[in-house]
Amino acid sequence: MARTGPARDSLNTYEFSTHLVDVTLPDDRDVAPLFELLIGPEGREVTDMLVWDGPESPANTEDWVRRCRTETFGDWGYHWVIRTKDGESIGAIGTRPRDEDGRADVGYWLGRPHWGRGIMSGALAELLRLGFEELSFFRMEADVFAHNSAGRR
Repeated sequence: MARTGPARDSLNTYEFSTHLVDVTLPDDRDVAPLFELLIGPEGREVTDMLVWDGPESPANTEDWVRRCRTETFGDWGYHWVIRTKDGESIGAIGTRPRDEDGRADVGYWLGRPHWGRGIMSGALAELLRLGFEELSFFRMEADVFAHNSAGRR
């Protein structure tokens, strides 16, 4: 089997779980909590670890939700919301194609109140499993800031 990744015109239909969280396609209930985690009192600690400053308004978060559900892998990638087992939206994770077939990058963030619990390590491990076993990537990479010691691990 060639390891070329998902068809560029495919939509995201995947979901996965760990013992701590469920990783699913986002929907309208995620807009307010995700926006608050990125823009609220501890949001700067999150966005300081990203190449993105966070959404400018809830409308930007609504657009992200819509695009996660309607855009193809080649145009947008696959993105998910991370939820606690009781349904609380606490972060996001995604993958998108790199320059050549079969290579993908990975991006992720988690709200500050949920750091240090192994949540992202588990979600990332499951995303990598999905990427190699089901999506047929041959390489998955993450660009992490040098000052993000947890992200580098």
